Amino acid sequence: MLRLPPSGDIPAPPHLSRSQPVMAPLPEASPWRWIAVWQAAGLIEGADDQTLMASFSFDARRWSQPLDMSDLREHGCLWSPVLHRTRQRVWLFYSESVSCKRPANKGRGIPTRWSPGGTIKYVQSEDGVAWSKPAAVLEQSRDGGVPKVIANQLLAVGAVDAMGPARGRWVLPYWQEPPKIDSAARGCAESASGFSAALLSGDHGRTWRRSAPVSIREGFGPTELLEGAVALAGNGTLLQVFRSQEGELYRSSSADGGSTWSPAEPLGLPNPNSKANLINLQGGDGTKPLLALAYNHNSTQGVRNNLRLAVSRDGGTTWNLVAELEGMAEDDIMMHYPTMTQEGCRLFITYSAFYRLLPPCAPTNPTCPPTPPRSQTGIRIAEVDLQRLDLRDTTRMVLSHYTAD
Repeated sequence: MLRLPPSGDIPAPPHLSRSQPVMAPLPEASPWRWIAVWQAAGLIEGADDQTLMASFSFDARRWSQPLDMSDLREHGCLWSPVLHRTRQRVWLFYSESVSCKRPANKGRGIPTRWSPGGTIKYVQSEDGVAWSKPAAVLEQSRDGGVPKVIANQLLAVGAVDAMGPARGRWVLPYWQEPPKIDSAARGCAESASGFSAALLSGDHGRTWRRSAPVSIREGFGPTELLEGAVALAGNGTLLQVFRSQEGELYRSSSADGGSTWSPAEPLGLPNPNSKANLINLQGGDGTKPLLALAYNHNSTQGVRNNLRLAVSRDGGTTWNLVAELEGMAEDDIMMHYPTMTQEGCRLFITYSAFYRLLPPCAPTNPTCPPTPPRSQTGIRIAEVDLQRLDLRDTTRMVLSHYTAD
């Protein structure tokens, strides 16, 4: 496996917390070919300075100096970007904190932080540089005032092609996550439940409605279902995959375009309660589309290594491991938050390499060991040449890696 050090053309900004990277091709009006966006905070996730950063590239290998997107901020910190490309525009979805903060932990040197999520918003751009004013998709105040969060791509059901206009419905998975704190004292909802669902639009993003929440099949759980990812599974069915607290990924399906979902149950692949990304690869037939899944193949909660790529030819019933993006790592190094995008025979997987500060350590605790060199952390991009990959068996292959941050 080839690992390239950070390029001198891409000075890394002074952020210790960098995660949730996404990547997409830009419209023809842009001076660039690619854009990558991620969330970043100076010291720790949820800090007041948390924002989105963007970088640009012609070839997806050499990236521009990151651009601070704090101009999008209208109230609190910004979370979990999601990119969606249409023919003439690129859409950027994200959440912005509105209320609800976690208390400081003075013993660990952790400051007051925002709880994940808030109001789900979007902006649009014709070139990835100049963006429209933010518009709300779903206000935090809905469904009990619990913060709303997104993590994975929008699915255009019935899209003509990857770059063409979508006919039919847009499906954007999301969840609302009650903060695990004394909520009444910090602007959070006092008594409201969390759930996963999908946001649906039949008019290309002008209006949205919520699907029915996803329940858990009797005999399984209890567990949270977070960071859903949705793709076409064949015969008009949608498949949604979730991280869980059960040491494995969960799955749910929809036969009505995302309006209702079957009770969630285990998918059959291990997972340490970390994000997985699910997409349709070009080349599958209309009956059983070809699915790709990037995820941490590990069942130990919090140990986010063994980042793998798996494919399915039967709608997600069985999976073949076809590539290893990252192998085993030390427990305090996490390789996580993968997101895929395909261009022809090139499959790109963006993910973050993150140094996890184990208790009682924190960035502001002087008694803790120093963090590793920045070259060991940040935003990474792996490229798979699908022509070299036998998608029918479990052969591993060597990937090319690039550093975007």
